Amino acid sequence: MAYRLASSDPSVECAIRRIATEQIAAAVQAIDDPAVEPGSAVHEMRKACKKLRGLLRLVRCEFKDYAAENAAFRDIAAQSSGLRDADILIATHEALVTRYAGQVDRRSLAPIRRRLALRRNACAARQDPTSLLSSCRSDLLAAAERAGHWRLQAEGFDALQGGLHKTFARARKCMHEARESPSAVNLHQWRKRCKYHWYHARLLRPIWPGPMRAHAGCAGELGEALGEHHDLAVFMQVISADDGAFGKPAPVEVMAGLARARQVSLETEAFALGERLLAQSPAALSRSWGRRFEAWQDS
Repeated sequence: MAYRLASSDPSVECAIRRIATEQIAAAVQAIDDPAVEPGSAVHEMRKACKKLRGLLRLVRCEFKDYAAENAAFRDIAAQSSGLRDADILIATHEALVTRYAGQVDRRSLAPIRRRLALRRNACAARQDPTSLLSSCRSDLLAAAERAGHWRLQAEGFDALQGGLHKTFARARKCMHEARESPSAVNLHQWRKRCKYHWYHARLLRPIWPGPMRAHAGCAGELGEALGEHHDLAVFMQVISADDGAFGKPAPVEVMAGLARARQVSLETEAFALGERLLAQSPAALSRSWGRRFEAWQDS
C-alpha cells in the first residue's frame, strides 16, 4: 500500500504498524533483489529510513519508544552516508556544469570532476556496499519485529496532533531564523523540518485528497530546493577546504561561484514557497487537519 493512512486501517496504531512494516519490507526487498544495483538498493534503504523517521515524528508525543526507534533508523541510514555523500558531490558538479553550460568552459572544470570520482572510488573501496547492505538488512529485520508490537498512548487524531503541531511549529521557527540569517546551517535546519512536515502531509493525504496533495506538493518542492541548497554548501566546502586537492585555484573559484549563484536563486524560491506552505499558525493547522480527519473517519 501507499505511504499514507487508509480507511481500512482498524486504528491509527494499526496504521502506524502497517506503514512501518511495509516500508521496511520494501527496503529489504530492494536489498535482496539481484536485479537491483547495490547503489540503488542503498538509495531505497535510505529513503525508507527517512520515511520511517517521518512516520515516527507524527506520533512522537504518544509513542514512548520514539527516541529509541528514531535513533535506530537514523543509525541504519548513517552506515551508508559516506558513499551517498560522495555520489551527491559528483551529481552536484554535473548539475552545475549543465545548468551553466553556456557560461563556462566544461573542459576546464573536468579535473574537479575526476578528483571527486577518485574520492568516491576510494570511499567505495573502504565501504563495501554488499557488506553494508547485509548489515542494514539485519538491522531492518530486527526493527520490523519491534514495529509489529508498537503501542501508542492515544488514538484517533489525538495520537497525531502533538507530532504534527511540533513539526510544523519548528518548520515555521526555522524559516524565520533562516530569513533573519540565511546561513547554510539555518537553511539546512529549515530543510529538515519541512521534510518531516512533507511526510506528515503525505501520510494524512486521504483526509482531503485534493488540497492535501497540493499541500504536500508545495512541501516537497520546498524540501527539494533546500536540499539542493545544502548539497551546494557541502560541495563548496569540500572543493575549497583542501588547498590544491581539486586542481588549480581558478577552476575551483569558478565552481564555487556557480554554486553560490545557484544558492541565491534557490533561497528566493524557498522563501516564496515557505510563505505559502507555512502561512497558518501551528494551532490553526492542527485544528483544520483535525476536523478533516474526523470527517474522513465518519464518512
